[in-house]
Amino acid sequence: MQGMAKAFLMGIERSARFVEVFTRGLEGEDWYARPAGVPNPAIWTLGHIAYHRGLFYEMVTGERTYPEPWKALFDMGCTALGDPHGYPGVEECLAYMERTLGLWRTYLESASDEELAASTPSCVPRLPTRAAVLSHCAVHESHHTGSLAIARRLLGKDRVV
Repeated sequence: MQGMAKAFLMGIERSARFVEVFTRGLEGEDWYARPAGVPNPAIWTLGHIAYHRGLFYEMVTGERTYPEPWKALFDMGCTALGDPHGYPGVEECLAYMERTLGLWRTYLESASDEELAASTPSCVPRLPTRAAVLSHCAVHESHHTGSLAIARRLLGKDRVV
């Protein structure tokens, strides 16, 4: 595995680990609660991270992996559901996240620095190269993981970091 690919995989795997850590101990209605000061329930944040991990994969490879209904539920600027129980379940989101993490691992094992520096098939102006998408993917997950950390503390869960 070449330098950039190794660094990006480390970033994505670290983000995945933080999602696991900050969701540890969330159970039942914890996933659907909206503590004061937190705009979205943890289930939305989990689905949003999962959806975008797949969306970023599509931007890099051209291969769509996420369920089509997820776009309306988790894309940037989407309207929150009045009933958070309408989102896909925790296990479905976690399974998809694990699947796309595996896809990233497989892709990055053979990606050269030259390939990562190349333009994306999606040609998104603000993320013009595969490396830009991968960098944004890791930062995006870290950003939203912070929301999970805040929500868990407001739900009275123990500090984990």
